[in-house]
Amino acid sequence: MNTKTTLNEFTESVAGMMEYNKSMHFTNEAEHKQLLRILSKIIAGELTERQQQCIIMRYYKNLTVTEIALKLGIGKSTASRHIKKARTRLYKLLDYYILSK
Repeated sequence: MNTKTTLNEFTESVAGMMEYNKSMHFTNEAEHKQLLRILSKIIAGELTERQQQCIIMRYYKNLTVTEIALKLGIGKSTASRHIKKARTRLYKLLDYYILSK
């Protein structure tokens, strides 16, 4: 899997982060683009490669945890843990980046 291409597609669609976007009440295009830039930086710089893969597969490709586990050759609980840890990290860092600006 080409992580960089998929990562760009993921951040472009803001898959998995729409609830966060709604909760932050982004209403204009500039704020939305800022969120995309921040999200892209966080995913690329703060998540492990496995977390990136799991998040992209889950929220961009809409795969189930079982499908992700099979594709990556890991257990379901491991895939689920990667997704949960990545989401937790994303939300914390988005809060930090958004609230500190």
